[in-house]
Amino acid sequence: WDPTGMNYGPPWGNIYTGPAFGNAAYCNNGLLKIATATPGSALTPSVSSASIASSTSLTLNGAITNSSFSSADVDYHFIYGTDPANLNQSTTAQSGTVPGSGSLNVSATVTGLTAETMYYFKLVAATTQSSAKKIFLSTAIPTTNLKLHLRSDLAVTSSSSAVSSWGDVSGLNNDASQSTSANQPTLVSNSMNGNPVIRFNGTNSKLTLPTSATLGIQSNPYEMFVVGKSSSSSIQFLVSGNATEQFEYHLSGVGVRFIPITSAYLDLGSSGAFTDGNAHVFSARASSSGGAIRVDGIDGGTSSANILSSNSGALQIGVRSDGTYLFNGDIAEVILYNTNLSTSDRSTVEHYLATRYGIASGAMPVELTSFTASAADGKVLLNWQTATEVNNYGFDVECAIVETLHATSLRWQKIGFVQGHGNSNSPKSYTFEDVNPFSGKVEYRLKQMDFDGKYEYSNVVEVKIDAPAQFILAQNYPNPFNPSTTINYQLSTSSHVTLKVYDVLGNEVATIVDEYKQAGTYNSSFNTLHSSLASGAYLYQLKAGGFVHTKKFLLMK
Repeated sequence: WDPTGMNYGPPWGNIYTGPAFGNAAYCNNGLLKIATATPGSALTPSVSSASIASSTSLTLNGAITNSSFSSADVDYHFIYGTDPANLNQSTTAQSGTVPGSGSLNVSATVTGLTAETMYYFKLVAATTQSSAKKIFLSTAIPTTNLKLHLRSDLAVTSSSSAVSSWGDVSGLNNDASQSTSANQPTLVSNSMNGNPVIRFNGTNSKLTLPTSATLGIQSNPYEMFVVGKSSSSSIQFLVSGNATEQFEYHLSGVGVRFIPITSAYLDLGSSGAFTDGNAHVFSARASSSGGAIRVDGIDGGTSSANILSSNSGALQIGVRSDGTYLFNGDIAEVILYNTNLSTSDRSTVEHYLATRYGIASGAMPVELTSFTASAADGKVLLNWQTATEVNNYGFDVECAIVETLHATSLRWQKIGFVQGHGNSNSPKSYTFEDVNPFSGKVEYRLKQMDFDGKYEYSNVVEVKIDAPAQFILAQNYPNPFNPSTTINYQLSTSSHVTLKVYDVLGNEVATIVDEYKQAGTYNSSFNTLHSSLASGAYLYQLKAGGFVHTKKFLLMK
């Protein structure tokens, strides 16, 4: 059987459908289906958006409209894949009724996907499929209220490096485009920390975005981020609205200037401060209660007034609305939200961009507001607090002894770990107790670590721990024991220390400690779990300098 591109032959083992799934009979999830709405019907499917449900799953959203006055029953499903020319996976078929002269909103969740991967998808209603949309499956930045995400390494359409379309990978298809070949910017590879860029020539290259209404920022709060670099001293626009002094962000003249609405000028830096040939994270935010301009994680001018724009026209990249002040430089990434981000989410975006493009940013992944150390009862208590956290795995606690003679630190050593809170925009408090500190001047520091392996050190705090007044060997605990016990001891001076175990005949059966130690308080564990020692009485002996002391303990298996 071979009607219009479908083969179904003995022994009924294969079904082939054309790439458009455009037959009155079609295959879905391994089943032969008979279309409940025929090609050429009044039903039109469309994809509205995709959203990231997790690092390996997407939620696909669409609608089926009916231009007929009569309602219609329809089977529908989404097709998707990583190759836009071969969407070879599909969701489970569903059925619904589309009201006459109305629409049916539909959705499906797709799981088992690969993170950091571009996916394309369409909605199929009976045998008619929608146009495709795309989304980059990544949780590197917040995706709630994300309206535009342009990355120069993804979804760029070019011919001989001339860019006609820069695809939005947010799942909304808010692409930037330029149909006039003379005005097309250039795709340049390996230009910014190993990443490609879109290069604007400062003469005629520019891109057009959808309208502010489509982007969801007309009379709504928003926050934008642009990664760019330029060496030109001329005034030049990164972004602008459909009219002058609307949604504008430009370089030079006053460093950088954000003009969200007429006569609202938010500035940062001085002329040429950010046209130094280095990449920067340029950002700005606006709301009904104010806004700010920002570069590399540092706020500049702010406003407390309503600076939302009601202008509804298309936005531009690389030029002002009147065609002047064209950008002369490179742009690698553009991100737009139709909300003002929390401090934590803003830091997440800035940290992601700074890391990706090798930019020194003032946006710290973890903002440490205090770190103190205090000594009492032979112990040291460390306290610290963070204001915000981004991608925070936790803190290694490290210490070192300061030699009095040379006033230099010995080798740092890890003495503990405290789990972080991941992402947080509220203050978090932490404590750690060093129950066996070294004697003398002791320094402590924190090694803050991200989930991606990056780390940075805190400032150093110092405390003075008085040495014990005398050598002491304490009774083990528990006693009797099985299989392990702890032995505490104190050293009044630094010396070579041995702690050994003997049977009652004086035969050595185990060495617990044999090393040089600083003056201080210590505990050591003795474990017989994998030992052949029999139950009975044993002796443990501490030797340190001229001090020798022996005690008895009892092993009961």
